[in-house]
Amino acid sequence: MKVTKKRIGLFVASLMAINTIQAQEADTVAGVLEKLKTDVSLLSNLKISGYVQVQGQWLQKQDNQAYKETSVAGGDFNPYMNDRFGIRRGRLKFAYSSNPLSQVVVQFDATEKGMGLKDAYLKFTEPFTKVASITAGVFNRPFGYEIEYSSSSRETPERARMTQTLFPQERDLGAMLTLQAPKTSQWNFIKLDVAAISGNGINPDLDRFKDVIGRLNFNKSYFDEKLKISGGASKYYGGFAFQNKYVYGLNDVNGVKMFLVDSSASNKNKQAVKDLSGLDLQVSADMPWGLATLRGEYIFGWQPSTASSSTYPTSTAPTDTYKRKISGYYVYYVQNIMQSRHQFVIKYDVFDPNTQVKGTDIGVKGSKTGVADIKYSTLGIGYIFKLDANTKIMFYGDFVKNEKTKIAATKDAKGNVTDPGYESDRKDNVFTIRLQYKF
Repeated sequence: MKVTKKRIGLFVASLMAINTIQAQEADTVAGVLEKLKTDVSLLSNLKISGYVQVQGQWLQKQDNQAYKETSVAGGDFNPYMNDRFGIRRGRLKFAYSSNPLSQVVVQFDATEKGMGLKDAYLKFTEPFTKVASITAGVFNRPFGYEIEYSSSSRETPERARMTQTLFPQERDLGAMLTLQAPKTSQWNFIKLDVAAISGNGINPDLDRFKDVIGRLNFNKSYFDEKLKISGGASKYYGGFAFQNKYVYGLNDVNGVKMFLVDSSASNKNKQAVKDLSGLDLQVSADMPWGLATLRGEYIFGWQPSTASSSTYPTSTAPTDTYKRKISGYYVYYVQNIMQSRHQFVIKYDVFDPNTQVKGTDIGVKGSKTGVADIKYSTLGIGYIFKLDANTKIMFYGDFVKNEKTKIAATKDAKGNVTDPGYESDRKDNVFTIRLQYKF
């Protein structure tokens, strides 16, 4: 074959075209690999977790099923309701951290009642000593132990009555400073949290007043972590603006405890002070018969509220303010059976929303005392079985006792009893069966 310049040119051009295509393919593959590497790196910084709690509940049978029964066991029971199914919690949590010094967390709660925000905060740790951190957004209030103890780990269906009353929703909106030495330090066992919050839970801010809340706690292990002891002291100071000029305080008038009103015009928009102190202690020991845990917490102070409720008002609607001196405590005992999947718990909690008035002093005509002043004690007994690493089932009974008062039964125009009152212990025990899956 005769080789011509034309054929040589075509051959060289073909080689150049092949090289160009190969280079483009190499660049494309490299680009795809680099993009995949970036995507994987981003995903590795994102942690998704959560849990779902599905439960059935049975309320002790009332004499008249038309009564509505108030309850802290997951919400009130409507008239004619003695049993119910529900999704108590359906949590989905996203935590993203591109480096150890910063993190963003968003958590939602989805149930049959709807979907709502639980957490949304940013956390930054200063890079020099790594001692100070700032958290800003919606986060758990740093008060006591039970508030921050996750509902997915807690051995009882709900938190104590006092915790639910004094700190509804557990969370609040604001900013928090945390001081804790790095894990390599001998002082890492001490932690201080101080926060400035709106004081209205996961709700819009109502007034110009802000609350200050803080906790100093410790956490130590002994004997190769067979004994763990932790505890802390907490303080809360703040309050909300009086919605009108009518402010009630308890007084003794001729031997009768009653609320008397201060109706000074200057009261409106002043601060109704919430001043609480708390102490908590937790001890966990690895015993021959299994891990045993004892927890306790005590809270006392002043809680401003309304005539019919011991909780904060959550709206700016004009309402009278009642000043109440409160105290409450709870004690847990949790026992694991050897190394098995079985666990038992006994819990006793007491909450007195008004320590200045007792028993049959409540409900006296003209005293303006009522259901918001009644003391409760609750004995809880439960059994938990862990089906696997992610799933557990809980059987739990709440045996509730209210103090006997002079709050009589109420009747309608036809003489039918519409509420049994509180002259004796109400039939409000609750039994819960709960199945939880955590991921």
